[in-house]
Parts: sequence; C-alpha cells; structure tokens
Amino acid sequence: MRVQVWSDVICPWCYLGKRRLVRAIKQWEAEGGEPVEVVYRPIQLVPDAPRHTLPLSEEERRSYGVHSADQVGGYIAEVAADSGDEFTWRPSWKPNTFDAHRLLAYALEEGGWRCQGRLKEGLLRAHFLRGEDVSRHAVLEAAAAEAGLSGAAQVLGSGRYIGRVRTWLTIGALSGVKVAPTFVAANHALPGAQPVAALISLLGSARDGDDTEGSPVRAYRLAEGLLAVNDPLGALHILEPALEEHGDESSLQLLAARSYFGSCQLGQAREVLEHLVDRNPTDDYARFLLGRTMERVNDRSEALRHFRVAMALSPSPEYAQAVARVTTRIGA
Repeated sequence: MRVQVWSDVICPWCYLGKRRLVRAIKQWEAEGGEPVEVVYRPIQLVPDAPRHTLPLSEEERRSYGVHSADQVGGYIAEVAADSGDEFTWRPSWKPNTFDAHRLLAYALEEGGWRCQGRLKEGLLRAHFLRGEDVSRHAVLEAAAAEAGLSGAAQVLGSGRYIGRVRTWLTIGALSGVKVAPTFVAANHALPGAQPVAALISLLGSARDGDDTEGSPVRAYRLAEGLLAVNDPLGALHILEPALEEHGDESSLQLLAARSYFGSCQLGQAREVLEHLVDRNPTDDYARFLLGRTMERVNDRSEALRHFRVAMALSPSPEYAQAVARVTTRIGA
C-alpha cells in the first residue's frame, strides 16, 4: 500500500503528521496490515518566498510555538518524544522550499521511498531543531549526505527536477489538496495532522475500498489537466504507469500523442498517431493531429493528405483552416 503525503519541510503540522504517521504504520503492520510505503509530494506554505532567505520575525517565531507553553506541551511535545535527548525547537528562517522539494523528488527517483523519507526527516530537523536555512544548497547537500543520497550538488546546480516539482504542485491543486499535510491512500484523502487512530482508519479504508488512485481513468484526468495548463512533460510522467499496464487503450495513446506533440517529441507523436489511425482510420482527431505533426516536420504533402481525410470525416472549421493553410504554402 502506498500513502502519499503532501507536505512542506517548514510546516510544524507536517512534522507532527510525520511522527503520527510513523506510529500509525507501526501499529497497522503489527496488527497484520499490509506493508506501507510513504511518498512525499510537494506543497509550499510560502510559494512566493524570496530566494534571499529572511529571518523569522518574533511574531512568526511565536506562531511556531517557540515561546508558547501551550504549544510546547502540545504538538511540540509529540515531535520531541521521537527526536532524541538533545531536543531543541528553534526555527529561525522563512525560506523558499522549492529546491528542497527538487531534492526530495530526486531522492525518490534515485534512492526510493525510504531514502526520500530519510531526507525528509533530515530537512525537518535542519529547519526546526537546528535553525538552519533549508533553502541554502550547503544545508540541502549535508542533509542529502546524511540520508545516503549522492549527487545532490549536481542536481541542485542544474535545472533538474524543476519541471517535476511544478508538475506535482499542479497535480496537488488539480486533486484539491489545500491543507498541509494531506494524506492520500488509494482514493481516500485525510487533511491535517490527524490523530494516529484516524490515520489507521485511512489505511483500513484504502485497503477495503476501490483503489482508483492508480487507475488509468485518474491518470487520464490528471494528464488532461496538466495539458490544459501547458505541462505536456508532466502529463507524460503521469501517463507512463497507465500506458505500461493499459497500452492498448486508444484514449490513453491519443493523450500521450498530444503530450508528445506538445513537448516537441515529434518522432514519438508520429509513431503513436500512425498506430492509432491504422487501428481506427475514422478517428478524425488522430488524423488531424498526425497532420499537424507532419506539418511541424515540414512534410506538407503528407500533412495535407491527413488534413483532407480529417475534414472528410468531420467538417470541423479547424480542419478546413488547416487544409487551406497547407494548400497555400504548397502552392507558394
């Protein structure tokens, strides 16, 4: 079973939620529940935080519970219980966490969910217990090294995983994630740092209910949403698992072709579209998109052929405009 947790590394409730989820999973597995893997997805509490990190004001420090006896006796005490004898609570900065989420995405892909979990813990400790600035690459690299993740400096010094983080931020928005943390298992979501009992109940609901979280229908809807906000590479990322299991579904193939076309991977788009029109010669939109692909690679005669077939199948103004446009260019 997989639990996805949408959280930030500067959110005290996310830190508390992580502690409670660990306890819930231990109890769940001890009682015979299936093993659980935890994957962290990005949400930014302060998405517009400047790249030049600013210190927390005294009022902001109080909101973290630094000077509040009630808070120290509440959620901070729960975090402290699993943090060792040298516990301190001293968040000092309000950083932009985008690069931290890039590194977490890299950890998941390179080292798996356990490695990502170790890095998540390290970043939370750096921010909350050591008062470090988790936007600084040196701090991120040190946390990566402690988690057993190599190559962090190269990732952070490049543009890698920028698109991946933006994609998952968009998926969170499309999925209705508004609260940090939000726990998602199968098609069940639980917002907020819920008690252990509620998290165990979430695991039970995911086990007993219909698992649509990884279904091709959900993948299709998310990919469509990503295409609508001009993220074709993100759409392909979401479609990959569905295509591996349901690669013969024409609707998934057509959406993949649209994503290839939108990301200028014209060879892949052509291959998928030619397969689709061979299987279903009367699919007017696949014909039209194949025509646009051929037009992009300057094979105008082939583009015109597909546009004419598309127009014959469906008298769409867009198809007629494409025929007129390419006819004019061929004649010029």
